[in-house]
Amino acid sequence: MMELYLTTTMDQYFSSPEREQFIDDVLQKVPAFIQNNYFRIKPIKEIKDKHYKYYELKLHTNNQDYRLAFAQENQQVIICYLSSELQKHLFDKEMYKWWKKHKDSLGEIVQIKK
Repeated sequence: MMELYLTTTMDQYFSSPEREQFIDDVLQKVPAFIQNNYFRIKPIKEIKDKHYKYYELKLHTNNQDYRLAFAQENQQVIICYLSSELQKHLFDKEMYKWWKKHKDSLGEIVQIKK
């Protein structure tokens, strides 16, 4: 069974009502996209990590479109970065900067539960 986590930074990204909608959308969409090999999930090729593979996808939540990055190892998925930047190459640059800063540790993670 797939386990979903948020980094503590992501856990604090939205305020309370928006956070609930974001969590609902992540719980509903991300596992379905991964399990069905959704064609819009793309690797972030700049990131070379020995523990996780990093991917991104577009996610519509809270009446806005975002790009969401996640790290995956087997059935563990960690939602680690979210941006309103929709152009993939610019998003990948943002994510790479984030990853360089956090690559030794994703920090504390919080399991997402309904």
